[in-house]
Amino acid sequence: MSDPKFKIVDQPIDATELGHLVRSDADGAVCVFLGVARKYSRGREVVHLEYEAYPEMAEKKLAEIGDELRVKFGVESVAIHHRTGVLKIGEASVGIAVATPHRAESFQACQYAIDRLKQIVPIWKKEVWSTGEQWIGWEGQPPAGTPAPAANGQSSAAQVEAPGASEDRALDAALEQARQAFAGIPDEQLQAEVAAVIERVRQAKRRTVSPSSTV
Repeated sequence: MSDPKFKIVDQPIDATELGHLVRSDADGAVCVFLGVARKYSRGREVVHLEYEAYPEMAEKKLAEIGDELRVKFGVESVAIHHRTGVLKIGEASVGIAVATPHRAESFQACQYAIDRLKQIVPIWKKEVWSTGEQWIGWEGQPPAGTPAPAANGQSSAAQVEAPGASEDRALDAALEQARQAFAGIPDEQLQAEVAAVIERVRQAKRRTVSPSSTV
């Protein structure tokens, strides 16, 4: 049975519930961080976000972050939940709760936790706009090679490349990042499962490319 403090969920994240998971009478501070879907990103107006994850591996990585917080900050009570599926603007994609005797450690631990989550947890984000959509890669980390939006809202690469070329390149970079991150996993079955979810993301991305797109 998975640890209720480290969960991939498909329902709204409850900040109060997260706080209850970590608070004890010995704690003088409970810090709860929520990362929420914002309306504007990279110069575009976002309609909604979509997240996909490999839950078993992601939850293990969330628990690893909890272990790191204990070593680095002496934090004994941590909870991290990340949501998958479709998120409306203003809904929380991630919630982190830390309880400590003093406030400084709580703030530091929350900052560290969200930064590490973006680095090591296998979660993919897709931004959906009124004019299109794109898989961004690891949550919060646009993969290398993603072109910056130009003034007219089109990426500079999209103005000179074939339809979908820049998105495919960005996806390939994200998938390569995922492969490198999990290359050291000794369990062959686990490696196969990670490869399967990467391929599922690839196929989902390719289904979003419209054959009628123009540059």
